[in-house]
Amino acid sequence: MERYLIAAIWLRDHLDVQAVTNDHIYTCYKYMAWTPFPRDFNTGFSNAKQKGWFQRAEERGAWTMTTVGEDYANNMGSPATQ
Repeated sequence: MERYLIAAIWLRDHLDVQAVTNDHIYTCYKYMAWTPFPRDFNTGFSNAKQKGWFQRAEERGAWTMTTVGEDYANNMGSPATQ
């Protein structure tokens, strides 16, 4: 789920993508050669939603990162998130 946050921030900051989809995350996983490769990208979004990191966007199948998710991503690696 942390990779979903990183991908969402990068897409937002570099490509002005505000709502990410399974296709966006798939492309990031392929490009970055991240493993293991998720069998179902929806599960990752659903789990991240339970943590308050993403919420459903108006566009069908799209998700937007919440401020909770952004705060978590910005603090990854700090002792408070470990």
